[in-house]
This record gives sequence, C-alpha cells and structure tokens, in this order.
Amino acid sequence: MDFKNRFRPFIVIPFLLLSIYGLLILYSVVRDDNIYIFYKQLLWFFMSLLVFWGLQYIPIKLIYISSYILYFSSILLLIFIKLVKNLSVERWLDFGIAYIQPSEFAKIALVLALSRFLISRKDKKDDSITILISISIFLIPFFLVFIQPDLGTSILYLILFLLILFFNETNYVLLFIILTPFLSIIFSFFPLIWIVYIFLIPFILYYSKVNFLTIIKVFFVNIFFGGLTPFVWKSLREYQKIRFLSFISTQKDIHGYGWSILQAKIAIGSGGILGKGYLNGTQKGLNFVPQQHTDFIFSALCEELGLIGYLVLIFLFLIPVLYVLFQVGKIKSKYTKLILSSFSIFIFVEVMLNLMMSTGLIPVVGITLPLFSYGGSSYLTTVIIFGILNRGLIEKYKYW
Repeated sequence: MDFKNRFRPFIVIPFLLLSIYGLLILYSVVRDDNIYIFYKQLLWFFMSLLVFWGLQYIPIKLIYISSYILYFSSILLLIFIKLVKNLSVERWLDFGIAYIQPSEFAKIALVLALSRFLISRKDKKDDSITILISISIFLIPFFLVFIQPDLGTSILYLILFLLILFFNETNYVLLFIILTPFLSIIFSFFPLIWIVYIFLIPFILYYSKVNFLTIIKVFFVNIFFGGLTPFVWKSLREYQKIRFLSFISTQKDIHGYGWSILQAKIAIGSGGILGKGYLNGTQKGLNFVPQQHTDFIFSALCEELGLIGYLVLIFLFLIPVLYVLFQVGKIKSKYTKLILSSFSIFIFVEVMLNLMMSTGLIPVVGITLPLFSYGGSSYLTTVIIFGILNRGLIEKYKYW
C-alpha cells in the first residue's frame, strides 16, 4: 500500500499540526525552569510517530479479535496498582525509563471491548441483559479508577460509555434512565437543584411513554443514589474536596485551587484577540498559574496567542472529528463504525472539558488537553486513537 493510500490527510495533517502546536506551547511554559519536561514530551512525540505508523499495519479485524484480551489486561493492571501500591494516590507503574498510567490505556480497551460486545448483541441492543452486561463492562474500570483516586479519568469513562451506547443506537429513553443515577449524585451536592431534578424525572419518563412501574423504580433509584452523597463526599480525597469547593466559590480558596482557577482566567482574558505574543506570557513566566504544563496549559496558549490561538486549536481538532462523521456512513463494518464514531467525538469532548475546567465552568478534575498537556500516557493514548481513526478509514469499504 503506497503512502497516499496509507494515510488520510484530514486525520494525519491535523494530528501533526496539533502535536507541533502542543510542543511549542509546552516549550513556552517550561523553558525557564523545567525544560527537561519539554525534552521528555519531545521524546514521546517521536515515539508516538512510530506507534501511529505501526498501527496502520494492524487490521481492524485483529483489533476486534484482541479487544477482550486488551480489556482484561487493563483491568488486571488497574487491580495490580491498587493491591501492590501503598500510597494514598497511585496511578502510575514505574518501568524505569518511563512512568505508565494504565487508566489512560484502559479508555481505549473499554471502547474496543464494549463495542465488540454490543455488536455481538446487535439484534438485542435494548435487551435488559445487554444493558446490564454493558454497564458491568463499564463499571469495573470506572470503579477501579475512581478509587485510585482519579475522578477526572473516571468521568471520561462515563462519557465513553454513553457515547458508545448512543452510536449503537440504544433507545434514548433507556440512555436517559442509565444516566439519571449519575446525575442524581452530582445534583445532590446542590439540594434545591436535586429536589427539582428528582421530581422532573417522572414527568420526563411519563411523556416518553415509559410504564408506571419503571417510573417508580427509576424515581426511587435516584433517591437512593442522591442519598449516597455523604458517602461519596467522604470517599473523596481532601484535595478533591477543595477543588469542588473552589469551583462553588473561588474566593473562599483564593490561596489554593481557587488561586489556580482565578489566575488561569486572568491569563486567558489578558490575551485578548491576538495575545501578547509567543514566549511573552507573564502569568506563566511568574508562576502565577500552578500546573500550567498539565491541567492549565490552555491558559498559556490564550495568553500568548489570544482568541486566534484558541480558534486555531478548535479548528484543528474539529477537522478530523467532522471528517470521520462525514465518512462514517460509508464504513461497511459496524464495529469499525462504532469505535470510530465514539473515539472521534470523545477527543473533542475531552478538549472541551479541559477548556471548561480552565475557565472555571466545571470543577478542576484533572482532565488534560490532548496533545498539549504534559504526560506520556495521555499523549500516547491520544495518538493511538488518531492511529485507529486513520486505520479504520483506510478499511472503510471492508466488511468482515
């Protein structure tokens, strides 16, 4: 297969431009005091090119066949971390030359395995057994990551789960019912909102023509999950509680996580339309924004390149997403169609969540900006997703 047939320009070119863009912003952030971070990320970039290239020689059918193996392997790694490590927060495995975060790669394994299961049940996609097993496939890694604790990644698992069910054309009412307990836990931190939400559920289900018994069950399930709030709050680490409280009121934690959010907002706003110029950011130069090379790298981009830099970022991420969605109707394999649709939207959702986190629209939960934030595991995971997108489109006319 020649070069032209091996790569799709609307996938490969945005991927390369985003990778270079991310490296330039990271260099600007760390060049004065942590330049070794940039060199490590640069090494990950060159390694990722090899991974991307290698994936183009792996048929989607082989990925399909090995999906359950990858899933169970990721589960074993997550269990291994919890059993062997004794630290209060432990997410990484030390391989000497690099630290690997299994929860990142488990995101890919979840999509591949759950998609395979749903395709095997394509004639019974709304069957109760199908839904229960699907929820189990999702909940195992979700729970193991949540107790690490890694709230941000566990939220991403939930998003992936819902995306796969959505693209599998699961009944929308059923999707809503599955989502309600998670929403109940979130809303229960705000009592008035939760009360309105609880009494809104029966009306939504009634007008969706759900039978009365199911409405009653969903209603009381949500009351139960809402009542779990004290236990959920107790299970959170102190820093997670502070992040949540900082989101509610930045001023109450002005010297902690509230400071990070406030300074990130200042950096983003100070960039204006054109920005202060590359390498001329002052917030990062004076270390006003902690963790700017990871969670808050978007603030550095906006301060130096302004609204234009932000629009370029969104445009480059939108190109592969829209291209996949336009091409997905031509894909013959239902499995390929399902994983490509889920992965493409997920990348963009992850981007938007990081941007919302950086601007204080959602709590700081440690969701990185793909191809920009420092971190080898998250970087490589994103590269693998891009590689699968490209490979899947190469095989779009294959049906096996």
